[in-house]
Amino acid sequence: MTYSKKKYLDHMVKTLDALHAPETAPFTFINNQGFGNIFDILKKEAYRKIYLERLEFHFGNEYAQTVLNSLKTSSLNSYFTPVPIIQSISSYLKRLENFEPKAILEPSAGNGLIIRELLKHYHDANYTAFEKEILTVRILEHNFRLRKNVKIFGLPFESLEQTNADKTYDLVVSNIPFGANKIFDTSLSGHPLQAQISKNIHSYFVYKSLASLKNAGVSVLVCTKNFMDKSQYAPIRKHLMESNNFIGGVRLPDSAFAQENTSVVTDIMVFQNNQGIAANAEQQEINTLFSETLEKGVGENSVQFSSYFSSYGQHVLGQLEKGGMYDQKDYTVKNEDNLDTLRLSISQTLAGFQISNKVWVEEKQAISDIASKPESPKQELSYSGNLKAGNLVIKQQKLFKILENEQLELINIKPREFDRLSKIIALRDTYLELLDTDRSSGQATLDILKYQYDLYDFQYGKLHDKANYAFVTLDIQGPMLLALEKPVNGIFVKADILENPWKKKVVEAPKKLSLEDAIYFSLNKYNGINEELLAETTGQSKDVIIKEALERQLLFLNPEGNHISLAPKFLFLSGTIYEKINFYRKNDFGPYQNYVDKNYLSQTIRELEKIKPPITPFEDLDIKLHEPWFPFEITQAFLYDTYKTVAHIAYNESTSKYMVKIESYEYQETRKFYVQSEHRSYYFRDILEGALNSTIPYITKGSKDNKRTDKAKMQEIRIKFELLYKDFNRYIIEKPELKKRLEYIFYKMYDAKVHPKYDGSYLKFEGLQQFAPYPSQKDTVAGIIINQGLLVNKEVGFGKTLDMALASQKLKELNLSKKTLIIGLRSTVIQLERELLNAFPTMNILVAHDKVVSGLANRNAFFAKIVSTDCDVVLMSHDTFKFIPQSQEIIHQIISEELANLERDLSVIYEDKYNISKRVLKGLETRRENLTATLKEVYFDIQTKQSEVINFDQMGFEHIMVDESHKFKNLMYTG
Repeated sequence: MTYSKKKYLDHMVKTLDALHAPETAPFTFINNQGFGNIFDILKKEAYRKIYLERLEFHFGNEYAQTVLNSLKTSSLNSYFTPVPIIQSISSYLKRLENFEPKAILEPSAGNGLIIRELLKHYHDANYTAFEKEILTVRILEHNFRLRKNVKIFGLPFESLEQTNADKTYDLVVSNIPFGANKIFDTSLSGHPLQAQISKNIHSYFVYKSLASLKNAGVSVLVCTKNFMDKSQYAPIRKHLMESNNFIGGVRLPDSAFAQENTSVVTDIMVFQNNQGIAANAEQQEINTLFSETLEKGVGENSVQFSSYFSSYGQHVLGQLEKGGMYDQKDYTVKNEDNLDTLRLSISQTLAGFQISNKVWVEEKQAISDIASKPESPKQELSYSGNLKAGNLVIKQQKLFKILENEQLELINIKPREFDRLSKIIALRDTYLELLDTDRSSGQATLDILKYQYDLYDFQYGKLHDKANYAFVTLDIQGPMLLALEKPVNGIFVKADILENPWKKKVVEAPKKLSLEDAIYFSLNKYNGINEELLAETTGQSKDVIIKEALERQLLFLNPEGNHISLAPKFLFLSGTIYEKINFYRKNDFGPYQNYVDKNYLSQTIRELEKIKPPITPFEDLDIKLHEPWFPFEITQAFLYDTYKTVAHIAYNESTSKYMVKIESYEYQETRKFYVQSEHRSYYFRDILEGALNSTIPYITKGSKDNKRTDKAKMQEIRIKFELLYKDFNRYIIEKPELKKRLEYIFYKMYDAKVHPKYDGSYLKFEGLQQFAPYPSQKDTVAGIIINQGLLVNKEVGFGKTLDMALASQKLKELNLSKKTLIIGLRSTVIQLERELLNAFPTMNILVAHDKVVSGLANRNAFFAKIVSTDCDVVLMSHDTFKFIPQSQEIIHQIISEELANLERDLSVIYEDKYNISKRVLKGLETRRENLTATLKEVYFDIQTKQSEVINFDQMGFEHIMVDESHKFKNLMYTG
C-alpha cells in the first residue's frame, strides 16, 4: 500500500478517538501504524494543527504537549512491524520442538502486535512488555486490559533492573528500535564494552535482550542490517557469542517496511542461550561467521558485509544493489515480491533454523550425603561500593580481589603478607579520600595519610623498594601510591604532598614589586588596576603612584560606562576610540580631576586621534544578503519592499544555519526565482534560505540507477542567488539613511574598536640564560599575563616555545601560577623540554615521556605524581592530556548548557514553524536524546563517586599553555 501523509494523519486521529472510546463500546484492538512518521505531520502546519487540537481535546492543553514530546522522541528509532513478518516469526517459534516458553519478554512492545500473535500459541505464558512512549503505552494497556497474564511497564527497557519485572525469560521477541540514540543503563557500569554497547539503541537492545535469557532460552530480534554488517559492532557480536549461539538470520529487502515509509534493510536474527548446551563444530563456525565482517563489492561500491550472510547468501531475500537509504556508497536489498509472498520466503528460511535441547542438569546429591557433611559458613562473595574491578578489599580478615562481575576472588597469602597488603590498602583508601576532599577541611585526612605512610616506611621500607613494589602494584590503583615518593639523588624520599601539605593557591603578591610589575600583577589578579594593591606592593602612597603612572604614561584615565578607572596604555589605546575622544573633550574626570593638566589632556587626545579608525563605506563591506552584525528586520524589510513577501528569518545555533518562514508572498514578484529540476522544484523560500546560508543544493538528474550531477540547474540557482544579492545592494544604496545606518552599525561593532597592543618592553626574567627575548616575545608574555591567557598566532621558528618558557617563569615570579601545564605534540615533547631548560636551567619540569605514561597503570601513576609533586611546569603531549578526566560536576554543567541551547533552538522551530528538513529535525531530536542520556550517566557517576583516576581539578594547575592549539579546533565546547 502506498504511503500517504493524509491517510497517516487520519489514522493517527482515529487512533486517539478509539483510545478514548466509552468503556461501554465493544472492545477493539487498536492497530495503529506507529509514530515513526510523526514529523510528516509536525512539519505541515495544517496537519500539525489538526493533530494538536485532537491531542488537546483528549488530554488537555498542558498534557498534550507532554504526549507530543514523547511522540517526537519515540519516532527517532521506532517503526512498527508488518503483520506478515510477525506471523512468520510466530509460526516458526510454534514449530520448534520441545519449546514451550512460560515467560516471554517484549522489550519494545509498541501496540502489542507481536504479543497478540504469540498469545494464539502460548496463551498460558506470562508476558512482560516494556514501552516508553506515553501514547503507545496507553494503546498497549487498552489492547490487553482483559489479559491478566500480560504485564505492561510504561518505561524504557533500560529501566528493567529498577522494576519488579522478572530478569530472565524463556523467550525474548522484538522488533528492536534502531538509530544513533545513546542509552544509559546503570547495570552496564564497569562492563568492558559499556561504551560500545550504549553508544546506540540497537546495540543496547540486542545485548540486553540476550542478557535477559534463561539457560537455553530463545530470542528472535528484528534489527537493522548495520548490526551484523559493520565492523564497529564486531566486539559486541563476539562478546554475545560467549554465552549465546547464533542460530540463523534472514535478511529482508528494503521494501519490507514500505508501509512505514522507510526503506531500511533489516535482519531477523535467531539466538539461543548456550548455557547447558553442548557445542558442536558447525554451531561454532556459525557463531564465528556472525562475529565477523568482510569487505564486499556491490557495483562500484566496496561495503562492509556480514560474513554470515556472505556464506549463507540464500538467506538474503533479494538482490544486492548499490546505494543505501542514506548513503549512495552503501548497498541495499531489492525484491519485487509483495509482503504475502515475502512472508512465505521468510517462513521457509526460518524453518531451517533448529535450536538445541539442554543436555545437562545440575547433579542432585542424596539426602544422606548432604546430611553427612557439616554446613560451612556462607562466604560473602560479592562487593558493592565505590571501588572497581582490580581493587583489593579485606572482608572477614581475608584478602579478596574485585572481579568484573562484582564478585570477590579470595587471595591466599601468608600472615605477614596480609599485614603488608592491609597497610597498602589503608594507604590507598586514605589517599583516594584525600583527593576527593576539599583542602579547607582535609587536614585531618592528610594527617592520617602521613601517619600511615610513616608507619609503613618504618616497618617495610619505601613503596618503591624492590620488596614492596610487587605488593603495591597488586592493586589496580596501587601505582597511584608510588606518587607519595619522589627520587632525589638516586634515592626515594617523601613527595611534596607529605612534606609541604596543603600549599595554598597563590593569593599574595611578592613583598616588593616595581611599579611596572605591580601593574601586571594587578591586571592578572583583578583583571584591572587595584590602587590599594599597587600601594601595598610598591610601598608608595596612592597619590604618588597615580601621579607617577600618569606622568610616565604607564597608566591613563579610562572611561568605562559611567565611571573612570586607571588603565595601562595598551588597554587605554584600544576599544571604541571615538567615544574616548568625546569623553576627553568634555574634561570631566571626577575624582581624578586634580591629576589632569592641559599638557596631559592635549597629549592624550593626540594619541587617540592617531589611532582612530575611519568609517568603511557600504560599497566596501561586500554584504551579500544578510550579516550577523545587523538586525533581521533590515533584510525582512528588503524582502517586503522588493518582492512583497512577508518573511521571518531566524538563526539556529545548533545547526549554524539560517531558517526562513514565509507568511505571504506575491507570485508575480517571486516567480523569477523558481527553478525546476528533474526531481524537484525550488521555490522562493528555498532560494532565499540557500542564499542566506551561501549553500547551493546538490541537484541530480537521471534515473535512480544512473544519477548524476545536474550542473546546469546548480548554476541556475547560483544565478538566482546573485540576483538576490544585487537587488539587496541596490535597495540599500538607494536609501542613504539606511546605508549610513549600516555603515555605522558595522563601524561601531568592528572598525571603531581597536584591539589592544601589549607592551612588555620593561619585563625582566629571573634566571634567563642563553637568550635575549625579542620585543614581540615580551609583548606576548605581557598579553598572557594581563589576559590570563592569549591566542598566539606565529609561524614556525618565531619563538613560540620561548614565549611559553618566559610566560611560565614570569607567572611564577609574580606568584600567579606555581604549577603551569604545557601541552604539545607527542613528537615535540622532548624538544620542548630541552628548549625550556636551555632558557631556564633551574626550572623544575615534570615530563610525561612516552615510557612514563605508556599503559593505563603508568599513566594514572603519573597523574598521581602531578598531585603529589611541587614543580614549575608539567609537560605532556596532546594524547596524554586527552586522558585526564574532567570532574563530573563540570561535565554536568557543560552538557546542561548545551542541552538548554538545543532546547531553545527546537522550541523556536516548533513554535514558529520554521521549515527545515525532516532529517535535520530528527538529527536535532537525536542529539537531545543523546545529551540527556549523557547527563544521566554523569549524574550517576556524581552520585556514586566512581572516579577511577585523578581528575583535572585535583591536579592543581593554575595556568595552561597549548602548543599547536589548532589540534583542538573541533571541541564541543571551550572554557
